Amino acid sequence: MSESKEQQLWDACTSSDLELVKRLASDSAVNVNWGDSEYDRTPFFRACGQGHVSVVQFLLKHPQVDVNKPNKDGATPFYIACQKGHKEVAALLLANTRVGVTQPMNAGRTPFYVACQQGHKEVVALLLSDTRIDVNKPENNGFTPFHMSSGEGQQGSGAATPG
Repeated sequence: MSESKEQQLWDACTSSDLELVKRLASDSAVNVNWGDSEYDRTPFFRACGQGHVSVVQFLLKHPQVDVNKPNKDGATPFYIACQKGHKEVAALLLANTRVGVTQPMNAGRTPFYVACQQGHKEVVALLLSDTRIDVNKPENNGFTPFHMSSGEGQQGSGAATPG
């Protein structure tokens, strides 16, 4: 059985095959917001989680791509870029007005929170420079981003989200 075009698009975003992404995304029969069966990650989410800058740049311009569609755990493409420490992707997303940069995932962890938790200093610095980021917003258990980055935080308060 052959792969669907949506699966092919997802795989192309995973491997950073920009030419195949362009070809498939331009096909009006392809659902560009299709989610994988494991975590409901869209091709755009996958490109952000893998840190594929050129693919993210291209898909950000695609009018049908839902740049804020979360996976089954509530993590958005911006969240996953921050969690994985992909500073260039996070900067691209911060600069795009379509992207919701403050949306927390299901446990209440914000992109800033997870960047602190994972110790991604360059991403944290990038986020600190954006006035939309609430640096004191706690997650559901009351821990703030700075608590997570102050020693205990790197062990985290939950599992990582697959990219």
